[in-house]
Parts: sequence; C-alpha cells; structure tokens
Amino acid sequence: MKRKSLVVLLVILMGFGAQSASNAASQKNPLTSTSYFDSLCSKDTKTPKYWKKLESHLSSLGLCNSGYRHVPVTMPKSQPASTYNSQSPGKVEFCKIDNYKSAGTRAFTANKDLHLNPRTKMQVLPLYSSDTAPGTGNPNVDYGGYFKYLKDFVGYVSDGPSDFSIKVPNKYYKLAKPLSTYKTEDQLTSEAIGDFAAAADPFIDFTGVDYVLIVYPPGTSIDVASQAGGGGNLRTNEGEVKHVIASSPLTYKKGKGFHTTAVLHPMHLLHEIFHPGAQLEDHNGSGYWQNANAGNRDEVGMGNWGLMSHSMTDLLTWEKWLLGFTLDEQVFCQTSFVEKDSYWLAPSGVKTTKKKLLVLKVSEHEVIVVESARASGFNYKLPKSSEGAIVYTVNTEETRWEYGLTLLRPKGTAINAKPFVLSNSSLQKGEYVTYKGIKIQVTEAGPFGDVVTVSK
Repeated sequence: MKRKSLVVLLVILMGFGAQSASNAASQKNPLTSTSYFDSLCSKDTKTPKYWKKLESHLSSLGLCNSGYRHVPVTMPKSQPASTYNSQSPGKVEFCKIDNYKSAGTRAFTANKDLHLNPRTKMQVLPLYSSDTAPGTGNPNVDYGGYFKYLKDFVGYVSDGPSDFSIKVPNKYYKLAKPLSTYKTEDQLTSEAIGDFAAAADPFIDFTGVDYVLIVYPPGTSIDVASQAGGGGNLRTNEGEVKHVIASSPLTYKKGKGFHTTAVLHPMHLLHEIFHPGAQLEDHNGSGYWQNANAGNRDEVGMGNWGLMSHSMTDLLTWEKWLLGFTLDEQVFCQTSFVEKDSYWLAPSGVKTTKKKLLVLKVSEHEVIVVESARASGFNYKLPKSSEGAIVYTVNTEETRWEYGLTLLRPKGTAINAKPFVLSNSSLQKGEYVTYKGIKIQVTEAGPFGDVVTVSK
C-alpha cells in the first residue's frame, strides 16, 4: 500500500468494519455446506483460537475482519449442461502480454524473481533491542498463526506442485542499537537492513533464501516499530537477499496509521508481502471510493476485488498466473473474435487443475480477463449476491500505479460501497459486459463455476 492512501484507508475500513453479528443462515453454500456470510466483515464463529484476540481488537477499532482462515473446497460433481470449448483456441503464450510501461508487476516480465510463489524459501529474522519488548519468547509460538497462514495460502492456491517453506529460529537476536534509532515504517533504510543482518548473520544460514520476514517481540511499542518494506538488499555471509519486509509487532493498541494496526490482520500482511516481493500494484484507481471522497469517482479500479485491493478478497487469478500459482494449462487464450465461443471456468477458490482463467487479447498491451468467483477457499466469506464471473481489463500502457486493472460492470450497474466496493459487479447468469466491441456473457452458472460466452 502506497503511503498516500494509508490514513484514508483506515476510514474506509472503519466504514466496512462494524462486524455483522449474524451469518446469512437462510441459504446454504453448496460448495462448503455451511451458511453464506452477509459480508466480508461478518463475524466468523470458526476463527482459529490464535486470532481471537486480534479479531476482537480490530473489531473494537471499527476495522473489518476479513477471513482469518480458508475453507478448502474441491470441485462438485455437477457440471454444466451447455456446450463449451474444452481446449484453449490459442497458445497461452500469445496472451502473456509484456509488462511494458506498468508501474509495478502488472503482466509478464523477464524478471522471474517474484515472491511469494510456490517455490519461495522464506527466512524469519526475529529481532529485539533495548527499547522493544523483551526478546525472551519463541518466535514460532509468538507468530505461529502468521506462519501457518502463509503456508496455508501458498499450499492452497498452488494448483500445481508447491515447495514453499518458512524457516523460523526459536529465539530473538539482539540489535546493538535501540530499534528507535532507525526509520521503521514505510521503508527500512539501508543502515537498518545492514544492522539487522549483522545481528543475526552469525547464527542463521541464509543459503537459498528468497525472502526475509522480520518480526519483533509482541508487545513492542508501536511508536518504535511498524510494518515496513526493505529499502535495499540484505547482505549476509551466504549472499544477498533481495526481498525484505518487517511486520508490525503483535501489540494490541491503536496505532498512528495503517502500518501499525490494520496490517496485523494476516490478509493485510500477505498483501504487503507481495509489494516488495513481486512489485504487485494496488488496484484502486483514483481512490475515490477507497480514500474518503478523493479523486475521480468513476475511476474505481477493481473496487475491493482482489487481495491487492485493500486485502479483503483472494488474490486475483491473473496475478496467480503471473506468480505460478495458476498453471498455463488452466488458461484459455483467445486472440480472434470472428466466431462465438463458450468456456467453462471453474471457481478460482476451488482446489483443482481445471481451467480457471479466460484471457481475451485486445492488443499487444491490453487483455480482458475473466474468472469465476464463489464463496470458497480464501474467499469463503464472499456473500452469495457477489458470486459470479468477474471481468476486468489489464492495460500495460497505463503508467500510473493503481490504474492498470479495471473491473468491467454490467450496463446500468451503479458503483456501490457495501458490503464492499463493486460487490454488485460480478456477472450473474444472463448478464454481460461489452468492451471494445467484445461481448462477454454468463450463459450458465452453478457451484461448478460459470460458462462464459464471447462474441463480437
């Protein structure tokens, strides 16, 4: 999250955040056999014990508690009755548009050192100092819920093989200087990163490490430490680690801004990890709806669809494809629009190797992307009314951060803010969007996902 939108983000999270006390008990989710949630912020009675105190803390501040877990789901036995293409009409390489002028990683790039991915090797670097809470605890115990969440995420969203690992020491290492000596919010200085490495390098083998996650003892003052990205490589005896992030300490007090409080939620931390790790962008457009009436109200970006749009829903399948979680074999690529074609897309939150992504190449630098959203996996809190196909554009000629991805809405659909921004813009059966003469319509829908028909 860029610094300019941190304070105003708290405003919108507080707007969403008053937790709904009840779940939508009137209708069962056929994928999970449980009741649907009213909103992404609804109280979850099955929140793991580790997170209960944080859930109460964030709720007391009026912030949204999106999911602290995931609901594993496999494909149902039901299948579409429609006729549809089972193979991609074009080679998927044709739809791998180049990142071109993108502000961050918005499309495919020659840089393959993007994390997290199914093979990421993460090293936790626990640190304390004279002005933090005592470093007497075990980081594996103190932050075990976070490490489990990260492992669960990578393991579940990887539809192919996964070899993700996190190495965690059983102690904190002492810094020579007080932590308050360094700038510890937004971006760590090269001095801080150098001193942090020096404190632990004699004790940790950094061989093969892709990403370093710094943690401080729980209870450390949030005036001393907060979440921050790395401002340079972490140099060790075993070589340099390019990707570094510090987590805000698990301290149950109201912080001065986003980087001390809201990022304590594991989904928010995951969002932040993808910034220095993969240079994924935020997708908020002007930020009018996310930033308390600032900017152009019509430039809404992805609303709250996708992890990088305020950490309320699962990572977009397009970004999962960029990072290797979604396989080439799961992608339909269409480059010609002479004939009408139909495709069956399995839900993005279901663990399967079936096709999940439809990419329509509009030009060398723009594609239309379609995926199927159901209440499952890390999207288990998705309200029933928001289930459907989501259609969005990826434009790599757009140079501005936050503007590269844009959700397409059915004609006549107003921009809504609740239960989340653009929650009403998924395509239900019979609904369609048209972009540059290309019509995308949902012609069949069910627990199995969506059948999408493309015509011109």
